[in-house]
Amino acid sequence: MVTTGQILGMILAIVIPMAAVVVLQRQIMKKLKKKGIFTCFVYGMLGYCWQMILYAFVHSWVVGFLGQYDFFKAGFGYILAMMINAIVYAFFVVLATSWCLYLANMRIREFDRGVPIGVGYAAAYIFWSYLFAYGIALFYGIQIKTGSFQGSDEIKEKIFSLSVENMYLYIADMIIFLLIMAGTLVLMSHFFTKGEKGKMILVPLLSQYVINFLDSFLPYMLPEVASSIIYHLVTGTMAVYGLWLIYGYIKSGRLELLPGRKTSEE
Repeated sequence: MVTTGQILGMILAIVIPMAAVVVLQRQIMKKLKKKGIFTCFVYGMLGYCWQMILYAFVHSWVVGFLGQYDFFKAGFGYILAMMINAIVYAFFVVLATSWCLYLANMRIREFDRGVPIGVGYAAAYIFWSYLFAYGIALFYGIQIKTGSFQGSDEIKEKIFSLSVENMYLYIADMIIFLLIMAGTLVLMSHFFTKGEKGKMILVPLLSQYVINFLDSFLPYMLPEVASSIIYHLVTGTMAVYGLWLIYGYIKSGRLELLPGRKTSEE
């Protein structure tokens, strides 16, 4: 039987992360009070959408290509395959975020435009992830709860087995991603407006490579609990740094890359 806790968890899995998006975007618009800020938010959403569509095709080709060789199926070869997949994903993140920045700054180059792009990008990620993780499950869960479900027993069993604890962990992951991407675009926009395009590219390339690689590598090498703890320590640290960048700029209008090193963006 689908429990009330499962239904509530699936609802909160979209409500809480999207509420965080709305609150952060409102704070940004309240701080900046400039035209085009919401448009930048939309650019971020569009950037994520076309990136994932293209990445899905390329990823399937890469997996199929590597799968032809036994070397990539175990041991070091399998780890190397993870590294290749991670760099491909990071490459597409670089393409999407750079496209958003260039599009948002076509008429006037402003550091401020990077912040809402990151929030919009994360919003699209959260919604996309939710649909695959819990959106359909919530739809079926409500049907089961009300007695109107007409699907297979296999789907029922999958819904019944959903863990409430994993739902709340999912919420934490979505908020972590929001802070990481908003912070990433803060840094990218800073380097973009300064003309340091190499550093601009390195920020998402390195951060997304590390996240994607660890997501595959740690469960392969370590027990589930240990891999989850290490993964969340890494991503949590990145999220805290992202929050620091965002809060510092919203509060003072200045970017502090490292403690004691404030950079004027005016």
